[in-house]
Amino acid sequence: MRIDMDCDEGRQVLYRDEYQHGGNGRRERSVVKGAIAGLAGGLAASAVMNLFQQAMRTAAASADSQDGPRDAHAASAASGGTDTHGAQSIQRTVDDEDAAMKMAEVASEVVTGKALTKEQKKVGGTFAHYAFGASMGALYGALAEMSPRTAAALGAPFGAAVWVGADEIAVPALGLSKGPREYPVSTHAQAFAAHLVYGVATDAVRRLVRRAL
Repeated sequence: MRIDMDCDEGRQVLYRDEYQHGGNGRRERSVVKGAIAGLAGGLAASAVMNLFQQAMRTAAASADSQDGPRDAHAASAASGGTDTHGAQSIQRTVDDEDAAMKMAEVASEVVTGKALTKEQKKVGGTFAHYAFGASMGALYGALAEMSPRTAAALGAPFGAAVWVGADEIAVPALGLSKGPREYPVSTHAQAFAAHLVYGVATDAVRRLVRRAL
């Protein structure tokens, strides 16, 4: 694999490490194996993202309890809501259901023609969250095989891209959440941070799995 001489030393090390294997120091690129590794990374990172969101909500709730009673809307905006299962659990829809739940509901109506109960929406939302995270990870892993520069900065740009493409554009456009301007800056900041965590975690697991394949 050619290493761009204009890259900084750290990036060169990452490129070499990504494809180092066996005695010949090189490993043949495989989009399929890259996608498998990325899928595993995205799946694991979706769980990590949930834990990060839970930690933010816990911290916000603790701050609220110390600062005293607050306006319900302000408290909800600061904590990002109460659901923990959806990729969009920080961004709320007008009827207080996150985007993953709405996605599950739409899928059910299209496939079965039946509406989901609240509990079924929660289960479906969890599935939608992990399915989306895994599919984005698979795409990332495949792209990293074709162009190692895709994996620059340890996955942070990937996480940022998912945030912009999903949270800020696709989800509101599909009617799964309110428009971006209807959320406070703090909500966007929390969602952005959560997706950076998702991107970095996806890349870390992808690299480990890819080395084993």
